Amino acid sequence: MSLSGIKSIITYRQVTEPTSASVGDVWMHNGTTAVKVYNGSSWDVVIPGGIGYGYIVGGYTPTMLSTIDRITFPFDSGTASHVGNLNIQSYRSGGCNSSSHGFSMGGQVPPSTVVSTINRILFPFNSGTASNVGSITGIRFSPGSCNSSIHGYSMGGYTTTSIIDRILFPFNSGTASTVGNLSGTR
Repeated sequence: MSLSGIKSIITYRQVTEPTSASVGDVWMHNGTTAVKVYNGSSWDVVIPGGIGYGYIVGGYTPTMLSTIDRITFPFDSGTASHVGNLNIQSYRSGGCNSSSHGFSMGGQVPPSTVVSTINRILFPFNSGTASNVGSITGIRFSPGSCNSSIHGYSMGGYTTTSIIDRILFPFNSGTASTVGNLSGTR
């Protein structure tokens, strides 16, 4: 989407959709961090609601965790906030994000079971439980992971694999696609 015609950084800052907008008007929805630009017939999101936060999911202390913690950017000091939970206790999962969702892929769950699950949270994630929305193509933990603007990737991982799996954003359900291999097992 082109941003030409934007008149100001924020034209409207309110909860309800402005009713008398002109092309290029900007609306920041109170209660979220979503910024939208009016295209002449509807409001297009240009900065999604998740901007401004970092998340960590699961983990391991003496036991596996299901917690989702969040920090607010910029984060210079303090303590993260517990904002929700995964639907399972998990650690050693890979993670990636689209502009609107965060994803946890694979991992290990109690007692020592390796899984292929993909869990998802909607940004901004303030409370609740992550949703199980699909799976990667095999059970593995500690996969490398990254994302582009349109895909999320799970690469390698324990079970000694070289598989590269990919999901297409928005990813609402299904199984990741195997799209290639690493140069060796990892």
